[in-house]
Parts: sequence; structure tokens; C-alpha cells
Amino acid sequence: MNAFRDINIFPSYSRKAAVVAWIVDPAIRDAEFYVYRSEDGTSEYELLNDDPVFGCTFTDTTLHVRNKLQIPYYRVLAILNGKEYESPIVALYDRVGREAYGVSHCIISEKYMQARQDGIPVLYYPLARNGKTNEALDPDTGQRIKATCPASSHVGGDGEEGNDDYGTYYADGYCRPFITYIRLLGGLAQKTNVLDVGVMDSSVQLAEFLAFPFPRTDDMVVDAATDRRWKIGDLIQTHLVKGIIPVGHNAKISLQPHNDPCYAVPIPDNYKALVDNLLWPEIR
Repeated sequence: MNAFRDINIFPSYSRKAAVVAWIVDPAIRDAEFYVYRSEDGTSEYELLNDDPVFGCTFTDTTLHVRNKLQIPYYRVLAILNGKEYESPIVALYDRVGREAYGVSHCIISEKYMQARQDGIPVLYYPLARNGKTNEALDPDTGQRIKATCPASSHVGGDGEEGNDDYGTYYADGYCRPFITYIRLLGGLAQKTNVLDVGVMDSSVQLAEFLAFPFPRTDDMVVDAATDRRWKIGDLIQTHLVKGIIPVGHNAKISLQPHNDPCYAVPIPDNYKALVDNLLWPEIR
């Protein structure tokens, strides 16, 4: 099996960061991914993430290119059900030349600054896409078959186990969140739902996401200031430079009613500190 279909290195918001992105065979898309870097392709490869990546991108925030002759190299290791799959080795400018890399960095940085001015900081919760299945749901239909759910580990500020699966297929519910920005571009549809908690308007919005991570269907974004919680729907458009370098995405997001299980997902205790010292390195 050709486990890795493609692997690329893209610019990030800071000149001291780069994004490693990969495309894999669907059979291993829910694997745990680990990213390694060599400073020049000949020195030893260093593991960059102790915690596994679930998805298709990883931001290296420790990149330091000392001169134009030094080119870092990367490789990715996928682990699924105890079996390992290695990616090809790729250099920083293998697919993206220095000029296109620099232009893309400027666009990505500009979009980031614009999002900080007129967007909103959100917690991005990737949906768990592997692990133990939720025993409270029918594995074929996804319908709830148990009134109560078994205890499962889930995201949270205290790191302790909880007792809610949030109505998701896998018992873990969602992976640990990270901070990013979105810009709301306008409503696409609106309807009124009458719920046992009252009446609320549920709307579908078009939102602009930053270049990374790639928005994935059913991932959740949370505006912690208002506790609005959206789930990501269709990806409408990805903006590309040279037809390969993503610099932003437009996607549909749906505001969830307050009785949706996703509102049981806790917000990390250190949320405000994460926003005040946003995870991206200083833009230079």
C-alpha cells in the first residue's frame, strides 16, 4: 500500500515556523502521526511532537534556518493499530521554491493580521476519528441505544476523565483544542427551532479560516466569550498560491442548539492565557 500519497512543506504565519502537510491513503487517515526534522538532511532526525497529530498538518514552530545553504528536511511516521508507515523525506523547498514560499508567507501573515483585527478567536476542537467506539451508539446507524454513556477520557482543563461522549461516534469525542481565528462572512440560511430550553435561531454561516489547519467536516469551533458553538460543514473553497500552497479556506459552519451534546465539551481553564499569548509565534 502506498500509505503516503503526498507530503509538502508550506509557510506559516511566522518566518520561524513551517507547516508540514500530508495526504495519505484513506485506509490510514485516522492514524497517529509523528513528525521528524533533520537540520540539513544528513544529521539525526529529531521528533517534533510528543503528542500524536490526528489530521493532516503539523506546524513546526521551532524552525531556524541559519543561512541560505541550510535546508531542513522532514519525514512523517504514521502508526495505526500497532503498524508503522513511513513517509518519503521532503526538504523545505522541494515543491515550493523560495520565491513562492516568501510570497505565500506574506499573504498568510496578512490574512492572520486581518483575522486578528475583525475576526474572533476560537477554540478549534478536532473530532476524534479513531479509538474506542462509543458504546452508547449503534455502530451502523449512529443512533443512541443507551440512555447513559460509559466514562470516557475527553478534553478539558483538568485533564481528568469525564462521563460524556458528546454524541460522537468515538468515545473520546474531541481531541484537545487549540486557538485560531475565524472571520464570519455572513449567514447562508436561518431557521427557528423550538426546543425544551426555549426558542433559538439556528443559522448556517460562511466563515473564513486561516491557512492551517484544513477545516474538516464535523470539527467544532467555540467562541468561548459567548459560548457559541459551531460545527464545520462543507468546505466551499480553498485559496491557493501556485495551485498548491493554501493561504485560506471558506467553509460553512452551523450554530448548534443549546441542547446539543457538544455544549458539554469543557473549555480549558487556561483559555484566556492562550488567547493573550496566542499559539502562533511573533510575526516577523
